[in-house]
Amino acid sequence: MAPTRNRTRSRAARLAWIALLLACLLPHAAFAADAAAPLLGGYMRESRIVYPLTVQDWHAQGEHRYEQPEAGVSLRYASDSAQEAWLDVYVYPVGEIGIGQLDAHMAQTVGELEGIAGQAHGRKIRFGPVQADRIALDAVDDDSADGELRSAGGRMDSDDAVYHTALAIALRQYYFIKGRYSVGEATMSPDAARAALAGFLEQFVQRVRISSTGGCGAPLPVVVIEPRAELPESGLLEATHDDRPLAVLTADYRVFTHTRDDPAVLLLQGSGRMMRDARFPGCAGESPVEPEVPEDHREIRIEYRAPQTSRAPVSVD
Repeated sequence: MAPTRNRTRSRAARLAWIALLLACLLPHAAFAADAAAPLLGGYMRESRIVYPLTVQDWHAQGEHRYEQPEAGVSLRYASDSAQEAWLDVYVYPVGEIGIGQLDAHMAQTVGELEGIAGQAHGRKIRFGPVQADRIALDAVDDDSADGELRSAGGRMDSDDAVYHTALAIALRQYYFIKGRYSVGEATMSPDAARAALAGFLEQFVQRVRISSTGGCGAPLPVVVIEPRAELPESGLLEATHDDRPLAVLTADYRVFTHTRDDPAVLLLQGSGRMMRDARFPGCAGESPVEPEVPEDHREIRIEYRAPQTSRAPVSVD
């Protein structure tokens, strides 16, 4: 953010702006594969976020953990290249989602920032078109939403100051990663601010590692049907013998079979797990893991409690 003429006023404005961002932070829906189990505290019981301390010429200054489980954590980065230049990154859980949900969340966030900012905080924000990009990642299917990035630049009028502002949201390993960046009107154009934030977030996403454990690591569910009943015709994979189907892996990653102990069931469970992990990366198994933390990274550990036990996560350094 460009420096203002009054430090007290600048601090108050920043606190108000952080409150505004938090109000727009929470996704309206979080998705677990099993609708009967909660996402947080069930499908995801613990996450380890290993994030880079330096990205380009930006250096991490601190982190904040929110009381609401859906809000995750926020990270602040400051730049060496400009006095009081900073940007914020928000990392919060969403589960297994597709490109449609990412696009909807981006559109919702743009709308909320434009609406809430003008109505409640005396600011007027208008974003330009949303740009879609894909971040190059290893071991991710081409049709996966993991690595998809959406960004937009715009203008923010606040009292007697004008800023060019940018918003970017990416999806990585069960989490939305959102970036916010604003600069003085004379510093750079709205599209340049958008490109700068998108470039930062691309490198951040490529280097961050988020490992979640819980119900996501359980074996794929098996559905045993009557011996004479027909197996589903449409599926991702099927195991056959003499052209007779023994088991079928459906698009929702369930294995249908006539006999639970048929070896074909284990075969499809294993193959289905690999296919699922390539489309929805992020699950490291059922039990907690200890990730490697390089010297230029920092780890955030978040334990999510089941809703009936506690509404807030327990965070441990």
